[in-house]
Amino acid sequence: ILGILTYALLSPFRKKYHKYLFYAVPVFLIVYFIAFYQRIDQYGLTEMRYFGVLAGVYLLGISIYFLVTKKEHLKVIPMTLSVLAILSVFGPWSAFNLSINNQFNRLEKLLTENSILVDGKIQKTDSINEDVDDQIVASIEFFADRSFEKIMPWFSEEVQSKVLEDTNNSYNSTQVILEAIGVDDNYYVNSYVSFQADPLQVYEFGGYDYYFEFESYVVFREEPNGEAIEDEFKLGEESVFVNFDEATLSLRLNDSESLKFDMSEKVSELTKAAVTDERGFTGLENMSMTAENSSMRVKLYLNRISDYAETERDSVTFSAKVLLQIK
Repeated sequence: ILGILTYALLSPFRKKYHKYLFYAVPVFLIVYFIAFYQRIDQYGLTEMRYFGVLAGVYLLGISIYFLVTKKEHLKVIPMTLSVLAILSVFGPWSAFNLSINNQFNRLEKLLTENSILVDGKIQKTDSINEDVDDQIVASIEFFADRSFEKIMPWFSEEVQSKVLEDTNNSYNSTQVILEAIGVDDNYYVNSYVSFQADPLQVYEFGGYDYYFEFESYVVFREEPNGEAIEDEFKLGEESVFVNFDEATLSLRLNDSESLKFDMSEKVSELTKAAVTDERGFTGLENMSMTAENSSMRVKLYLNRISDYAETERDSVTFSAKVLLQIK
């Protein structure tokens, strides 16, 4: 598209440019369409894939026009582009409607072929092919980002009521539906999640004696024998030793018992609670953790925390403000 716009603007060099551009575009589109076909064939049509294919069709049509026409009319470029833009937004052929119908038909076919959808109702499966599992999860995730309304008649009243209760939490609704189908939630296991504290909130430090900050990147280092290094933070005559290993943060005052924080569990808690606001931030009440023992009381205010997979416990990274009170 950029090449065609350049062609329209370079009037003094148009004839020379014409020779290369419109012969090259169809060749490029062969690979372009093959790539889109493979993706759509594997995971179905989405709005982005729809517009990708539409852009390819537009480029092909414009290229054929300029190759066969004897008299060029540059106004054809914006006119045809405007018509396609309008058609892609309104009507049954719009990006949204075609994507919804395609995903619905694909999912219905997958479930029927694997004896999960029988007589229009879901029958929970005990085992399923991994590739089919991935395709089902991808389709359910598609509807999670839009609406489950079209597939709800397949499920029992109990499942429907649970989904309706969690209309503002697509994660929980997706879990309910996948559990009803009986497929593994590989999408969420392999996905990246990240949470960031709201920078406009005020922190309360009352009741604590000391404050310091750290990041998991800083404290996660290893000795030659593979053991995680303990970082020492001096608090006057006292010392706090911080150890971060296997997604567990440990703080120890001198030689006393360690306080432990399971950061992987915190990521899971935040993910399931869906606590991110419309600006992409999470409130301090959800980004804080507290623990205490006989020697100290500790509160963490997480600045950010992220994880690539719940099963890979050493993939958690975070930064936090630490408030500490010595007893």
